[in-house]
Amino acid sequence: MIKLIYFTTLCIFITSCNNDGNITYKYAIKDFSKELQPLLTNIVTKGIVEGREPCLREIATDKELIKLTKSEHPVLRASAYREILQRKTFDHYKLLLENLSDTAMVQTDAGEFGFWYRKVSDDLLIEANWGKLDTSNKIEALLITKHNYLKAAYTSLNGVDGDAKYYPYIKKLATRNRKIYNGADADYNFEEIELAIFALAKYRKQEDIILIKNKLLNNITQISTLALTLINIYTDTSYNEVLQKYYDICFYKLPNEYRGFIFKNNYQEKIQHYDFIVTLVKQKNYNSARLPEDMLVKIPLKRGIYDKKNICVFIINCIKENSCPAYKKLSLKYERITSTLPL
Repeated sequence: MIKLIYFTTLCIFITSCNNDGNITYKYAIKDFSKELQPLLTNIVTKGIVEGREPCLREIATDKELIKLTKSEHPVLRASAYREILQRKTFDHYKLLLENLSDTAMVQTDAGEFGFWYRKVSDDLLIEANWGKLDTSNKIEALLITKHNYLKAAYTSLNGVDGDAKYYPYIKKLATRNRKIYNGADADYNFEEIELAIFALAKYRKQEDIILIKNKLLNNITQISTLALTLINIYTDTSYNEVLQKYYDICFYKLPNEYRGFIFKNNYQEKIQHYDFIVTLVKQKNYNSARLPEDMLVKIPLKRGIYDKKNICVFIINCIKENSCPAYKKLSLKYERITSTLPL
């Protein structure tokens, strides 16, 4: 156990060197008051940022908190930022601007999910109350243009909605090889890329459609309802291939019942049968007519789909609501098939 704590602390300490070199994290625990030292040691030994630390709230002065933001221990810096954000004596906007380069990784408490790895600056941005900062749009622009290595750069893309000057930055976010630190492994994080390609689609540039399509095809098992929204809003026949591949690989592995907001991750929702059907039928082409017909043949035969008849009736209603030449001959045929389906 002692070795595990030592190893975790060592790893976190090493990552404290990961900044742009403009800030020196020089203060050791011995540089703080004797009253604080054992409390700070306890936080470092624990190694996890857990909400608002009682010892900082009750004992640390504003001056000591500022000093803690220059601590050699990332977990102490993150804990200090969280406490500072709760005090009205600080300029929170200035705090954000001055610490966006703190890219050391820390473990943050995720409750029943265990913990998340976050960059210290990402944790600061997540914990900050952006709604109270009337200058938050400037932060979003700064993240996208200067600090796009942060997760917050991706989650703030809606704040620069369709502005032409951000197009090259958003395209870079959409096309880069993005890695995240997840436990012991570095994993490709499609959640963020999906946010970026959605922002890229808003520019409606023809040359980006193939790029977006290929990103979706190459990560077909990871796409969320955000990808379906993209296809709905920025309709193009190129996306038929995405819908076809998703149907072939993923459709019959979807959750059995539609229960509203079932989250895939922090930002996007899982795709459900009904989500996919709506997106497919709204395409109003012959491919979007062929696949529902295939569904009506296969759904009754599939095990584990408990709302079979409801799904099939939903398909028919979608066809009726989106009438077009491609669907002209299908409605009556669908009704005859559905009347024979088991409950």
